[in-house]
Amino acid sequence: TKNNSPLLFNKLKAFSKIYSRYHPMVVHFVMGKFFMQQCDAEDIAQETFALAFEKIHTLKNVKFFKTWLHRIAINQTNNKFRGLQSQQVALTDDLVRPLSSNEHSPEVTVMHSELIEEVHAAIASMRVEGFADAVRAIDLQEMKYDDAASILSIPSGTVKTRRMRGVEELRTSKRLRELFEQSC
Repeated sequence: TKNNSPLLFNKLKAFSKIYSRYHPMVVHFVMGKFFMQQCDAEDIAQETFALAFEKIHTLKNVKFFKTWLHRIAINQTNNKFRGLQSQQVALTDDLVRPLSSNEHSPEVTVMHSELIEEVHAAIASMRVEGFADAVRAIDLQEMKYDDAASILSIPSGTVKTRRMRGVEELRTSKRLRELFEQSC
C-alpha cells in the first residue's frame, strides 16, 4: 500500500545500518564458536539477518539486541548441523581424544569423520532440545556457564543441569560407545 511504503523504506534503511554494523560480528562469532570456514559462516549470517529482519518485532528490549542476534545465529547453526547439511566440524580434535593424533592413515581419517558425524547426530537427536543447546554451548563452543546462560536466556544453574543431562544422554548412546571403542 501507498502509506506503508515510507515505513517499509525506513525499516529497510535502519536494518541496513544494523546489518552493516553487526554482520562482521555475527560472522566472526559463528566462525569462532563453531569452527566454521568463513563462507559457511557468511551463509549462516545471511540466514540470521533474514530471520532477524522478519522477527525484529519479537525483540523485547533493545539493550539485549546482540544477545538476541547471537541466539538467532546459534539456532541457525544448530539447524544446519541438525540437517547434517554442513561438512564443517564443531568439535576440536581435543574433544575426540580416543583417536590417536599421531596416525594419519585413511582409516583413522574416515573413523574420525564418522565419529564427529555421529556425535553431531547424537546431539541433534537428543530428546530435549535444551539439553542439546547446553551441550553445544559448554562442550563444543567452550562457553562459560554464565555466557551460555545469557545467550540461551536461561539461568546458569539451568544450563549446568541441562548440560549434565545432555552429556548423560550422550554416554548412553550405544552407537557412540561402539565408535569410541573401535577408535581405541
